[in-house]
Amino acid sequence: MKKAFTLIETVFCISIIAILLSIGIVSIKRIDEYKAKKKFEFTATMLLKDLRYAKGQAASSNDIHILFNKNGYDIYSVINCKSKYLKRVNFDKEIYIDSKESTIPMNGKITFTNAGTVKPYGCSITVKDKKNSATITIKPVIFSISYKKDK
Repeated sequence: MKKAFTLIETVFCISIIAILLSIGIVSIKRIDEYKAKKKFEFTATMLLKDLRYAKGQAASSNDIHILFNKNGYDIYSVINCKSKYLKRVNFDKEIYIDSKESTIPMNGKITFTNAGTVKPYGCSITVKDKKNSATITIKPVIFSISYKKDK
């Protein structure tokens, strides 16, 4: 008598394999979503820390300028008519500064002065990706920087 798999046994094995694969695919998708959320939170938190760093540096030395673009920002000071870059940040391709919701000046430049003010005025910076949004507000009167996760 020959020993072989019957059609029912084969279909049963294939269905078990399909169920296991579908569970694995769902788990991988959740892991990717979690990683994207953590990457976004890290980027927004780093922007907040960099703004506070620029504020602190300006108070102890020269004016500190932050130049924003859609995909990141540069932090620099100007000493004797020469720009000294302190930090350049490029966001991941999914993360961007939303120009519609942000109130950054048209030229994209904010200056923290050593006199304790922000030029040209206070503003808000909204950072987004596909599912997350965070707003950082710079208030000129009390010279405070606050952070709010929107989603």
